Amino acid sequence: MRARLIFLGLSVLTGLTLALAATLAAAEVMTNADVLEMTRAGIAPDIISSKITSTGGSFDLSTRAILELGQNQVADNVIRAMMTATP
Repeated sequence: MRARLIFLGLSVLTGLTLALAATLAAAEVMTNADVLEMTRAGIAPDIISSKITSTGGSFDLSTRAILELGQNQVADNVIRAMMTATP
């Protein structure tokens, strides 16, 4: 009986660990490349900003990177959303 309980406990723990790993792997973090790709695809700036707000991101906001974003027609409000999403 004790062995069954241990086995059951380990099975549940393994299942929870696998579920957590799958959730973490599915967590998306946007980058400058994602923003550039969405802009080039013609996605509306407010949609991109909403995606950034809901997803978060890890953005390069150096002067050079901001210049590149501007040169690629990324809207100012999208760049502001990127700045807000980056700690």
